[in-house]
Amino acid sequence: MSPPSYWDIIEHLHTQYAREFPRTSGAVDAIRGLRALLEPNWKLDSRHGHPLDRLFRVAPHHVELAHLLAKLEALRRIPGHERVLVRIGSAADFTTAWYEVDFALKLTSDGHACRFLEEDESPRPDLLVEINAESWEVEVTSLNPPREDQLASTLGSFTSSIPFQHKCISGGVAYISDQLSNRSLSEVERQLRAGAAKARTDSTVVWVNVPGVIRAQVAPRELADRMDPQYRGLFVFDHQTPLPVARRFSSAVQRKAGRQFSGDTPSLLVVYDQLLSDDEELTLAGEDFGALIATYSRLTAVALIRPLRWRETVETFLNRADDRTHGRHALPDSEGESYIVWPSAMDPRAFDSIVDLVVRFPANLDHLYRDAKSDAGPQGTPI
Repeated sequence: MSPPSYWDIIEHLHTQYAREFPRTSGAVDAIRGLRALLEPNWKLDSRHGHPLDRLFRVAPHHVELAHLLAKLEALRRIPGHERVLVRIGSAADFTTAWYEVDFALKLTSDGHACRFLEEDESPRPDLLVEINAESWEVEVTSLNPPREDQLASTLGSFTSSIPFQHKCISGGVAYISDQLSNRSLSEVERQLRAGAAKARTDSTVVWVNVPGVIRAQVAPRELADRMDPQYRGLFVFDHQTPLPVARRFSSAVQRKAGRQFSGDTPSLLVVYDQLLSDDEELTLAGEDFGALIATYSRLTAVALIRPLRWRETVETFLNRADDRTHGRHALPDSEGESYIVWPSAMDPRAFDSIVDLVVRFPANLDHLYRDAKSDAGPQGTPI
């Protein structure tokens, strides 16, 4: 008799938990739906699993599981989704693939028809979308190397799931560098487990420290007021930056805009950065990239999206101007995002539609979840 598969174990976990706590029974259906979509392409990292593993293994997350399934079901309605779904199942490719999914959902949930383009030997954009009766090319990229994004996802998984399993919260700082290894990640995992267990057993606040990687507090939820308020329930991720952030960003724009677009249709470049600090975000928000954008034919705008995960609260704001828009909003499931959108200096008003669909994303996401719950149809019409 063969041993149970990963998905057999996960489904059994949620089935058993739902028997004890019936209010979580929706997680069983969600896991079965996710299994049908992900299992054919599921590839775990040999040491630290998949970025979604935390969500799957912690039984109480029944709402988040239903939301994830709603997103993937919406993804499945977008033509060309197959190649993206394959990458979502891979631990190594998940983060960059998820950025493409995230922006595609921003488009379709706002009523814009889109499709993923097939990869080719020559560079080409990721998406083709219909905006204001025009066909736009959209390229989605990350400001960080893939390894940094994967390490940030792994650390984020540890810092949220391990304390949660012990009914604790954590907060502090983490640093991503080329010195980060599997050994140091394993030490982070070990110390977080030991610290959370001690915090729960002794009813106290415990410090966890792996020099060069993480320094954090762990405390039982009922003792959260004893933690440093600056980091209560919040992790600040930073990383090794060999170049100033404005220079790195302009280099990314030049690298991608110069080769990904045809130049025949309006285009949009979307840059994600989950490791951006608050100070770096403010630095970029003060920069004007309009002239740089205008040097590329038909490049209408560049958007920066900064995912904010593992946060109990997100301060929201919106500052709109002719030469850029900077904002932040909360999303369901302890998430949020900051965004900055710069228009081309040659056509500063053409980016309004892009700003609007980003600003409306929280409301559109709520509608997506409600529609999924009531078995409603797709949000957008494929092209």
